Amino acid sequence: VKTICVAFPDLKALSLDSNNIDDDILVDICSIRLVTLSLVDNKITDTGGQLIANRLDSLEQLYISYNMITNRSVEIMSKYLYRLKVLHLARNKVRNKGAL
Repeated sequence: VKTICVAFPDLKALSLDSNNIDDDILVDICSIRLVTLSLVDNKITDTGGQLIANRLDSLEQLYISYNMITNRSVEIMSKYLYRLKVLHLARNKVRNKGAL
């Protein structure tokens, strides 16, 4: 992933679905100004969700279904990802109470 980020610093969309990606990889992804990020079916936890929220404020579309995100990340995303227009969170650990 680091190679992709270095080779394509102007990249606007990145899809890394079903790649066994965990939170550690997100440090490299968060170094570019993405508009669309898809991380469906990986191993992203609240640590990664918070990293995305804090470092990818350029995101307009985030596809993060089938991970391990909880309400904690959703609350932070709602504060920092103010450009976000599309958010897919299916099959995470988000509960109805207090998520949004």
